[in-house]
Amino acid sequence: MFSKNFINQDKKIVVVNFLKALLLTVFLDNRLTVLKVNTMIYDQIDNRILQRIYYFLYDISAHISGIPITYIFMFVGLFFLLTWTAHLTTKRLTIIQHLISTFFSMMILFKYALDLTLPVNQTSYFYLLVSSTSQFIKTFLTFVSWYILFNTVQRILEVLLIRVSKVSKDENIIMSLEIKKKNWKKDILKNTFIVFFLWLPFLIIDYPGVLIYDGVTQIMQYNGYDPLRTDHPISSTLLLNYCFNIGKFIGSGNLGLFIYVLVQSLSLAFSFGAVITWATISFDKINLKKIFIPMCGLLPVVLTFIPLISKDIIFASMFVLLNLLLAIILFNQSSKLTLGLFIGVLLSSTISMLFRKNVLYVIILFIVISAILLAFNKSKFINKYFVLALLISVVLFKGIDTGLGKLYDANTDGLRRESLSLPFQQTARYIKYHGDEMTSDEKKKIDRVLKIDNIDERYNPKLSNNVKDYHNENASKEELKEYFFTWIDEFFKHPVTYFEATIDQNVSLFTLFTKNEYFTHLTAGYREAIPRRNQIYEDYNLKVSKTHWTLQEIKLKVFQIFDRIPGLGLLDNPSTYIIVLFLFWGISIKYKLKRFIYISLPTFIMLLTLIAGPVVQGYTRYTALFIFVFPILFVSFLIDFQNNKKKRTYR
Repeated sequence: MFSKNFINQDKKIVVVNFLKALLLTVFLDNRLTVLKVNTMIYDQIDNRILQRIYYFLYDISAHISGIPITYIFMFVGLFFLLTWTAHLTTKRLTIIQHLISTFFSMMILFKYALDLTLPVNQTSYFYLLVSSTSQFIKTFLTFVSWYILFNTVQRILEVLLIRVSKVSKDENIIMSLEIKKKNWKKDILKNTFIVFFLWLPFLIIDYPGVLIYDGVTQIMQYNGYDPLRTDHPISSTLLLNYCFNIGKFIGSGNLGLFIYVLVQSLSLAFSFGAVITWATISFDKINLKKIFIPMCGLLPVVLTFIPLISKDIIFASMFVLLNLLLAIILFNQSSKLTLGLFIGVLLSSTISMLFRKNVLYVIILFIVISAILLAFNKSKFINKYFVLALLISVVLFKGIDTGLGKLYDANTDGLRRESLSLPFQQTARYIKYHGDEMTSDEKKKIDRVLKIDNIDERYNPKLSNNVKDYHNENASKEELKEYFFTWIDEFFKHPVTYFEATIDQNVSLFTLFTKNEYFTHLTAGYREAIPRRNQIYEDYNLKVSKTHWTLQEIKLKVFQIFDRIPGLGLLDNPSTYIIVLFLFWGISIKYKLKRFIYISLPTFIMLLTLIAGPVVQGYTRYTALFIFVFPILFVSFLIDFQNNKKKRTYR
C-alpha cells in the first residue's frame, strides 16, 4: 500500500520532501556553535557580501563534516516519513497548531543559545543567535527544520487518533465502571499488586530509602534538632516521623524509613492500579494494559521516585486519583455524582493539598474557572457537586493544616522565598550582567529584601536555592514595595535579561535534551559542609551495607543508559509528555474537545506553578507527575475524540 502511494507521488512533492529531509538531517541537531573563520582566506576577500557567503559556507561545511555516517539512516527515515505524510488527507493545521510548532521550535533555539559560551563583553545569550549573518541564517534554518518536524508530528498524531478511534465500535464511549464491568474492584487490586510487584526488587535494592535534604529537615524538626515549622507540610512531617518512630520502637531507624517508603509506594501503586483498570474498561478494544503497566511499573523515572523519603509521592498518588475521578465524572453516563465519588474527590483533593501546599492554588484556580463556566452555562458537562467537593476540600485542608500546626506548636509563618523564586532569579541575573549600571540606592533597596553580596557568584540559572535562601523574611511591606518598584524599573531597562532568566530556568520543560537527575542512596541529604544536619545519621544509626550501596550505583548506571538510548529514552523524559499534552490541546481546540480541555486544566495549572517555582531542570520529583497523569489524559483524549462527530477521515 505504501509503495503504491509512494510511486504515485508527484515528482515535485518527492523533490520537495527530499530537500526537506536533507534540511532536517543537517539542522535538527545543529547546536548553533559560533565558529571562528579561517582569517587567512577570509581577509583576502574584498567584497563584503562574498565574505559573508564564504563565512556561512565555511560554517556549514564544518558542521556537516562533524555529522556521523549513521545520519544517513536519519535522512532516509525522514524522507520516507515526509513522503508518507504527504498523501494523508487530514484537515489543515490550525493557527493554534502552527503556534504550538512555533513555540517549541523557539524553545529549542533558546536551549541551543543558552548552551553556548557567552563572550566576555556580552550580556545576552539570545544575541548569539543573530550575532552574524551566518549565525542568523543557521538559526533560521534550524528553526524551520524543527517547525517542519513539529507540524509533521501533529499531522501524524491526528491521523493515528482517527485510526485508533475507529477501533471501538461504540458510537459514544461511556466510562461507567458499574455498568461496564462488575468486578472492577478486584481488577484494581490485581493491577495494584502487579505494579507493586514490579517495584519490589528496586525497593529492596534502595532499602531503606533515599533520604533527601527535605526529609532530613523534617526528621530534625520533629525530633527537636530544629524548631518545628510548617513550610514542609506538617502532615508529611508527622506521617514520616510516625513511621520512623515505629521502626525505632522495633529497633531500627532504617526500618522506620522503609515503612514510610512502603506506605507511600502502596498509595501510588493503588492510584496506578485504578488508572489502569479504568483505562482497560474504557477502551476494551485496545489492550492499554500492556502499555500502562510497563509504563507505571518499569520506567526509571518511576522507580527512582518511589524510594524518595519525601512529601511528593503521596501528593502525586492523590493528585493522580483526583484526576481519575474527574475523568470518571466527566464521561459517566449519568450526570449524578454518587456519594462514593463525592467522598473520593473530597479526600484526594484534601490530601493532595496536605502533602503539597502549592496544590491549593491549583485547586482554587480550577474552582474559579469551573464556577465561571457554570455561571455562564458554557459547559453543561461540569458537575456542580464536583466543584462543591473541591470547595469543601479547601476549607477542610485549611482547618486540618492549621489545627495540626497549633496542636504541635509549630511555626506556621510561611516562607515568602518560595513564591518569589522567579523575580529573585531575574534580579540575580540582572546584577550579574548589569550590576555596574545600578545606583547605590537601587542596590540598597534590593539588599533590604534580598542580600546581594556575591549574588553574581551564587546565581545558578537552573536552581534558585542559592539566591532565594538569602531573602530577608523579616522585610517589611514597604521594603518589599520598594524592591518591586526597583524590579519593574530594571525590567524596562533590560527586559531580555529577565526573559532569559525565566527561560534558562524552565526551558528544560519544553525541550527533549535534558537528562533526568536521580537521587540515590540513603545519604542523599548528607551535607559535609553542614555537620549538624548530618547528626541524625549518627544518632539513629542510619546506614546501608556496601552491597546495597553498590547495587544502587549499578541500578543508577542502568537507568542512565536507558535515558540515553535514542528514541526509547524519550519515554522516560517528562518533557515528552508535556509536549504531547500541548499537541493534544492543539487538536482539542481544533475539534472542540471541551471535556478534554477541562480535564487537563489541573495539569496545566500545575505546570504554571513549576514555572514560577524554585527548580525544574532534571528534578524528576517535580516533573514526574506529568508522566503519572498522562494515561488519564491520553484515554480521556481518545474518548472525547471518539465521541466528537467532526472527525475527518483519511484515504
